[in-house]
Amino acid sequence: MSQKFDPETAENFEDMEKQFAVKAVEHLMTYWSILERVPGSKLRLTKMDDQILESFMKEFPDFDPAATLNEEDMKSKEGKEKWRNWMKQYEKTIDDFNFGTMLRSNPKFEYDQETTIFAVRMQFYAVEIARNRAGLNDWIYERAQKDKSSSQIYELQKSTSQPLGLLLQYSFRAIGSLALAFCTSWNLSLVTLAGIPVFSAMASFISGKMKLNIEAQQAGLASASKVVNSTTTSIDTVKCLNGEAFELHNFAHRIDEAASQFLKQARLNSIQIALIRLMTYGMFVQGFWYGSSLATSGQLSPGDVLRTFWACLTAAQSIEFIMTQVIVLDKGAIAASALKKTLNRQTKDGGPKEMEGALYPHHFDGDIEVSDVSFVYSSQPERLSLNSASFFFPAGETTFVIGKSGSGKSTLGQLLTRIYSPTSGQILIDGAPIQTLSKSWIRNNFTLVEQRSVLFNESIFMNIAFGRHNYGQIRKEDVQECINLAMLQSVIDHMPNGIDTCVGYGGSFLSGGQRQRVAIARARLRDTPVLIMDEPTSALDGTNRHEVIRAIREWRKGKTTIIITHDMSHIMDKDFVYVLDQGLVVQSGYRYELEKVLGNETFFPSNEEGYPLDDSGDSILSETADIPLNKNRRISSMIMGIRPRSRLSIVPTPQETLQDGVQLVGFTDRRTQHESSKNKDQMKSLFQIMLTIIPNLTVGQRVLLLLGVLFTLCHSSTTPIFAYFLSKLQVTFFNKTSALKWALAVLGVSISDGMVSFFMHYLLSLCSQAWVDCLRKRAFRHVLNQPKKWFEEEKNSPSQLTACLARDGEEMREILSRFGGYALVATSIAVIATVWSLAVCWKLTLVALSIGPVVYAITRGFERISGLWDRRCNEARGAASEVFVETFSEIRTVRTLTLEPFFQGKHTKALSKCLTTGLRKAGYTGFLFGLVESVIVFVSALIIYYGGLLVSVLEYTVEDIMTVLSMLLFSIGYTSVVLSWIPQISASRERGSRLLGLANLAGTSHELVGYIRIATPTPVKITRLNFQYPSRPNTPILKDVSFTIPENSCTAIVGLSGSGKSTIASLLLAMYETPASDSVPAISLAGIDIRQLDTPTLRSVVAIVSQQPTIFPGTIESNIGYGLEGPLRDPRNVRDAAKAAGIDEFVSSLPQGYSTVIGDGGVGLSGGQAQRVVIARALVRRPRLLILDEATSALDTASAEIIRHTVQKLVASPVGLTVVIITHANEMMAIADNVIVLEQGRVVESGPYKTLAKRPRLQALINGQHRT
Repeated sequence: MSQKFDPETAENFEDMEKQFAVKAVEHLMTYWSILERVPGSKLRLTKMDDQILESFMKEFPDFDPAATLNEEDMKSKEGKEKWRNWMKQYEKTIDDFNFGTMLRSNPKFEYDQETTIFAVRMQFYAVEIARNRAGLNDWIYERAQKDKSSSQIYELQKSTSQPLGLLLQYSFRAIGSLALAFCTSWNLSLVTLAGIPVFSAMASFISGKMKLNIEAQQAGLASASKVVNSTTTSIDTVKCLNGEAFELHNFAHRIDEAASQFLKQARLNSIQIALIRLMTYGMFVQGFWYGSSLATSGQLSPGDVLRTFWACLTAAQSIEFIMTQVIVLDKGAIAASALKKTLNRQTKDGGPKEMEGALYPHHFDGDIEVSDVSFVYSSQPERLSLNSASFFFPAGETTFVIGKSGSGKSTLGQLLTRIYSPTSGQILIDGAPIQTLSKSWIRNNFTLVEQRSVLFNESIFMNIAFGRHNYGQIRKEDVQECINLAMLQSVIDHMPNGIDTCVGYGGSFLSGGQRQRVAIARARLRDTPVLIMDEPTSALDGTNRHEVIRAIREWRKGKTTIIITHDMSHIMDKDFVYVLDQGLVVQSGYRYELEKVLGNETFFPSNEEGYPLDDSGDSILSETADIPLNKNRRISSMIMGIRPRSRLSIVPTPQETLQDGVQLVGFTDRRTQHESSKNKDQMKSLFQIMLTIIPNLTVGQRVLLLLGVLFTLCHSSTTPIFAYFLSKLQVTFFNKTSALKWALAVLGVSISDGMVSFFMHYLLSLCSQAWVDCLRKRAFRHVLNQPKKWFEEEKNSPSQLTACLARDGEEMREILSRFGGYALVATSIAVIATVWSLAVCWKLTLVALSIGPVVYAITRGFERISGLWDRRCNEARGAASEVFVETFSEIRTVRTLTLEPFFQGKHTKALSKCLTTGLRKAGYTGFLFGLVESVIVFVSALIIYYGGLLVSVLEYTVEDIMTVLSMLLFSIGYTSVVLSWIPQISASRERGSRLLGLANLAGTSHELVGYIRIATPTPVKITRLNFQYPSRPNTPILKDVSFTIPENSCTAIVGLSGSGKSTIASLLLAMYETPASDSVPAISLAGIDIRQLDTPTLRSVVAIVSQQPTIFPGTIESNIGYGLEGPLRDPRNVRDAAKAAGIDEFVSSLPQGYSTVIGDGGVGLSGGQAQRVVIARALVRRPRLLILDEATSALDTASAEIIRHTVQKLVASPVGLTVVIITHANEMMAIADNVIVLEQGRVVESGPYKTLAKRPRLQALINGQHRT
């Protein structure tokens, strides 16, 4: 913290501004750090800094941080007094908002996980909202990061629940025992415990070394989680590219790396436990020798010596039990440290600091002036996305921005909505600098509709209603006009639940065009003064695109509208256009002017190419369109005076989370899915789980497991042997003749027990890791073999699968490594002790055994109740995690729509359910836990009482009773430890059942049935094909479809959105099972039924380029050559494919060329650049059948022309390539040999393009994208 600011000593106003910034940061940092200093507390989020500042400005309006103030005035007495009052008022406002309200967890609840973790989850969510609001915008939240954070939260939660409670319990027991020992005989206690400091120092040193291995193991698991998440999120692309083996190998490699780190920590942990065992037993040797001398000299009675020994033994045992929890606590501490670093991550220095806005204009005309603005992304600091670019967007007009992919168009929209701040230059809104305006004001008056339309996991109605702040009060009739404008009514009518149909995460249940229309409807409801649309209709068919654009123009009359597009058909003759190239404004003017400029044919095709240029009388330009330029276009020479400038290299737009979208996915009934999930994934018993150990180990590992079991039995035998020797040693107080013999015997048992303890723990840990890793790899292999429809089920979401394959395996491993070993030890000790005790004193033994049925009944009830509430808590945590990732994976849309309160409330509600479920679990399991503990204490007291009674009546000797007491008490001690672990065992059992469920998935996918390998898949013949998605069996998608695709031809499949075009592409790649036919196969390739074809071979000769490109984390070269081996992955072949896709020039301009990392955490690509990488990925495979599904919709005119030229060249080449083009673009249809027109799932006509273009149906589609 900085020193207190004194306005009397301030030299200038800059110091005062700096002090204000420092004070604001201090308050925010204090707010973030509260929980770090108060473990176990809960933090209720109150207000954000921008709300505090807003409140302050209303109460103290005289201070304007954007105003230019006179330094002399500020140095005056009045000025300094004014500043002093300002600072006092700011601090008072902070206090009024009650920052950092803490609600302590109720200490009466026993070992509850949710109450201790609620605060961390809430804080993590709140801080991400705060950091994103505060301008940390270049940090794009990744799903992999979410999975990592969720695992860290779980580790922290796990360590602060029962293990922390056990730590406190055994610590107090150890302290109490030591207090009793020292009160009885401090000198005997010191001698007995003399070895503890030495052994503790050694254990502490080992623990420090172990933390490094724990961190390395967690990093390895995080890397493996990233592979699972990336693969399952993009499962369509992985399957189409035969990437299953590659991803499995990638996953196995990372799992093996994590396993090697675990074995290192397991070795150290085993040494640590062995040292503690040696200390526990060995300390009695010197203690008894000294205690014997004290008893002989009369300084202590034999009873005092025994009391001291038993107290020291209890303390040592407590320390030993604590050590069994150390590794869990260490993992929790490391996870807490990692979360702390994440929460305290500072904003990177990437340009001028942004002043938090304070102006809330009541009147807004809508003039926007961008003056010499430059911008760089932090991931590409050496490249300018915008380079001294200047624009003017006058109020009430529609302005277009065009340019090549990566020229900076999308960046402009993000700067205008303050998602980013300019690196240099200025943006003026009605003459006011944008940084002086409140972000909330900007986002309430600006709407950005991005190309990748983002929807949330709510109904269609709610996704539209989010356009208004009072979305909770919006009625269905209020959105009808918006639905009509976006032409959504027909889509809604075909939905299972109409407008109340849930669209899935990211709108995954809708096609790309349907998502865009919902986003447009939302923007219409929002109806802000400024609308920025970035490729808003790229996924729509021509007719819908044309009608939607007409409706938007009508709606936006007299309102400021900026449309970023590649589609020149949107632009009328009298529309004003800016042309961007490599971050520079190279041209600007009305379309009819720019068309006359030589060289602009690329941007503005002539009328003969199918674009009528005449603005007919029904033109719906804004009313100001005919006003002369000098009046309405108030553009200074600084903005418009410069035409073409020196060009820099093309700069990509910021990284986006790109997902491979399916055009039409099935809707599923969540309730049905949930019920089937419950029926299918039954909880397995511990015995059933442990039966899977040996089959999943190699022969060598089975031998090691056998040795581990033998060492466990040896370890079990050392306890009763030690108890027997200890009882003999205790009797030497009355008979000195054999004291040396029994003391040496105790020392020998201590050393032997330490050695066998090391081998027991290490070998069991080794075998358990091998067992779990084998199940993980098998589970991932089986997951990859599942059909597409399996991944559409809600329970098989990427986040669920990632958690199961990474975190659940860690829990399952402990069944053998921790619980299994100790359970076997406890059982063996109990059997040996019982048999031995029966032989020595059967009466006392039977009394102890009589309580067995009661203990068993309580234990079984404890286990079942704990398992039940574990499942419920897992479901609640999963729901909270889904809200978290939904919020921050689309944080830009959340911010631009000002939906932070909604998602914060949704997340808080999910966390409240976690808390409520955890409290109820604590109530039930806490009572049973206490009952188990009390029964153990009762049994111990009972056998001590009855043993004393038997001695008092001289029925048994003291030596016999001491032997039985020692054995039974040691046995009860181990049993109590195992019983106390029931909650942890239940959690491991529940998660182990989930992992086993994946590992035992049935291989019944249709992808595994075919066996015929083919070299060429053509000709393609589809005969009377009927199809409906498995999740919607009553909704036919394709109806009696028949057509043929000849070899070495180019065929275009066209039709309105939702007519079934992309479904045909999915079926040609065997993504879904083709319906069986008794006579002619529904789909045949090269004359063979597709159901009989070997699926990997089929996908090796068929390649697809989807409308939504998928970019994998890795280099550009690895993305293009994904899944390939041998000569096809040769760098020259990769580069040739990149040249054909028109991306080589851009890649070569990057500092690291084809070695540049893209995807998560790498360089961001614009939509067009990502699409060209995906096209190169398809071409490098040298397929015999190439499917282009709206492959050029995200490309500029020049890039699309390159792709068309490449397709024509490939079809004409002697190699022989068959191309299927799914498109809405007239230019793509024109290069096809044959056109197939689909309408509502039926083929309505087919034939040559020139012939069909004269017929009504295709002519309507073509004219739909024309200007009229």
